[in-house]
Amino acid sequence: MTTLLKALIITLCFGPWPLVQAGERARIAIVGDMDGISMGQDGYCGARVAVRPEAWKNILVDGDAQTWVWLKGTVYTPNARHICESDYTFTPAAGATYILRYSFVNDRCLGELFRAVKGQDPVREPLEREANRSCLKE
Repeated sequence: MTTLLKALIITLCFGPWPLVQAGERARIAIVGDMDGISMGQDGYCGARVAVRPEAWKNILVDGDAQTWVWLKGTVYTPNARHICESDYTFTPAAGATYILRYSFVNDRCLGELFRAVKGQDPVREPLEREANRSCLKE
C-alpha cells in the first residue's frame, strides 16, 4: 500500500467532512492519471454526468446501486502520448467511502477500487472492466 493512498484514506476518514451516514449514499474519491470522468447509475448506456476535476475527491452517489464510471487518462512520455479510456462498474455500499485509482502501469491502463475502513488499511473491492459497446439505437 503506497503512502499516498494511506494519506488519502486518512484524509477521507478524518478530513473536514464526516464519513457518509449509513443507509444513504456512498462517497467516492477518484485519484490517478486521468483527465476525464463521467459517472451514472442508469446502466451502461444510461445518462451519465461529467465530473469536474475539483469534485474528483468527494463524489456522492446513491448507495447500493450499480454505478458505471468512464475514465480517460493521457500520459506523456519523452517519446509518446498514451491515451487510455476505460469503462468500469461496481456497486458502492451505502454509508461507505471508496477510492478509485486509475493509473498507467507497464503500458496498460489499470483501475483499482479500495474501500476506506477507519483505523485500518484500505480493503480492495471488486471493480469490473466493461467491454466497449455501442449505445446507438436502431
